[in-house]
Amino acid sequence: MLVAESLIIVLLVLLNGFFALAEMALVSAKRGRLQSAAERGSRGARLALDLLADSTTFLSAVQVGITLIGILTGVYSGATFAEALGGWFAARGVDADISEELAFGAVVLFVTFCTLVFGELVPKRIALTHAESLAIAVAPIMAVFARLMLPLVWLLRISVDSILKILPVSAAPAASVTEDEVRALIAEGARTGVFLASERRLIEGVLALADRKVESIMVPRTDVFWLDLDEALPALWQQARESGHARFLVARGSLDEALGMVTLATLSEALRRGHLDTDKDIETPLFVPVGITAMQLLDQFQKSSSHLAVVTDEYGAIEGVATPIDILRAIAGELPDLGTRERAEMQRREDGSWLVDGHLGIEEVQQRLGRRDMTSVRSDYHTLAGFVLARLGRIPKAGDVLSWRDLRIEVIDMDGMRIDKLLITQTGR
Repeated sequence: MLVAESLIIVLLVLLNGFFALAEMALVSAKRGRLQSAAERGSRGARLALDLLADSTTFLSAVQVGITLIGILTGVYSGATFAEALGGWFAARGVDADISEELAFGAVVLFVTFCTLVFGELVPKRIALTHAESLAIAVAPIMAVFARLMLPLVWLLRISVDSILKILPVSAAPAASVTEDEVRALIAEGARTGVFLASERRLIEGVLALADRKVESIMVPRTDVFWLDLDEALPALWQQARESGHARFLVARGSLDEALGMVTLATLSEALRRGHLDTDKDIETPLFVPVGITAMQLLDQFQKSSSHLAVVTDEYGAIEGVATPIDILRAIAGELPDLGTRERAEMQRREDGSWLVDGHLGIEEVQQRLGRRDMTSVRSDYHTLAGFVLARLGRIPKAGDVLSWRDLRIEVIDMDGMRIDKLLITQTGR
């Protein structure tokens, strides 16, 4: 008799494990993979998606099953084995009153241990390792079980909803997936080999576009290469050819008197015919205001035929220029320069410190340092130099040091009033 009753207990524990495995597999399964399997004709995948679509009913049914099995296991094991084990203790000289309680406690502890290991932990570990395949396999069984439990689930749902109406608990839906959660998933994917490190950098660069202002990726006014139409056409051609750029702003006397944009090919044709036709050869660039994001700039480029954007402030003064290449740099990081303008750099030294160009974008600095606390919604700076100026509140001189959180930032070199080189050391505080 004890052998048959032991088999019943084992079956109850394994059944508990099945429900735990099914719950964890379906909850952990990636919906995208299930959708792909469903599109390939998998009935189990379709049923799994249906269960996840009404997860409240499914999870309630599983909880009912696990609870009933737990009750049956506890009651049956106590009634079946406690008496026999109590007799065994009594035969060895243990007091009759104590032996019964001792036997019942020992049976409960042993069955609880077996249920935790074989009915909960082991099945859930297996489900986490093979979530999608197990979800597809168990979905047909769980779909039938969920339908059988509908009356009881309905009663439980009504009861829970009634209690929640009484309690001061918000009924607002759970927050949608946040950007930080996406970043965490990408980081986990990179650690497990799903994404390459380069793929992770690209994805994070794309996610940052919606937060990066155009000022952080544009060529600032002081570095804009432009052509003065007051000069002779051969001189303009020579300057353009040596610059390495393909498009140029043209103005008369001052950049604020910009007339438009010409391409290197247009200048070549103008030089061949001996004059530049300001009406036909000069194109109108894309004008965008300061403050828009890099993502909005990309949208503007997609709607415009121009590949050169002129960034202007609220008074119409030119603040800088941006091209699709600048957006690509914001996503992919450093690229080899086509022109003569030097690329801001951030070099790691042997002692672990960083030698950084002052006009390097603050977002790129944060990415290289592995942090996200150097910018805020109200920040009006876009470079590391701007960050230092905002914290110091004055124009520094070479040798000045800014201590901020766990960073020590030393001004190494000044170019007039501009911060040229900085040394960043992480103090580890």
